[in-house]
Amino acid sequence: MTTYLLSASLLLALLLGSLGRSAAKVIEVEWKIPGLGDSYEDQQAFVDDTVKFIWTGYHNVYLHKNKSCDKTGSELVGSENDNTGTYEFKEPGTYTFACQVFSHCIATQIITFNVKPKETTSVPSSVPSSVPSSVPSSVP
Repeated sequence: MTTYLLSASLLLALLLGSLGRSAAKVIEVEWKIPGLGDSYEDQQAFVDDTVKFIWTGYHNVYLHKNKSCDKTGSELVGSENDNTGTYEFKEPGTYTFACQVFSHCIATQIITFNVKPKETTSVPSSVPSSVPSSVPSSVP
């Protein structure tokens, strides 16, 4: 009976551990110039999530490290010919993406992601080393 309880405890700890990890997500963004007076809202993501930009027409996607439409130091994520671009978040922080075609960025084709550390649930790191040597044989 002791072996059975120990095995059950170990199995439960393993199951809880696997449930505590959150899987990385793919966040799809329909990449276009928002309507007049509209803009993209800031988004939340976690480390290891991936943002996937999808578009039709003539657009591109650049990571703008200065969090504005200034192109200085920007990094290409998806070119005009790709119609898609992906970026995986490796560290917490603020990431801003913009279209550099014509004046699209100024026309509010710019989006910011606030990336947080991986979200996990606390689970016991070990299984109790001992279990009761006897189990009550009757219920009062």
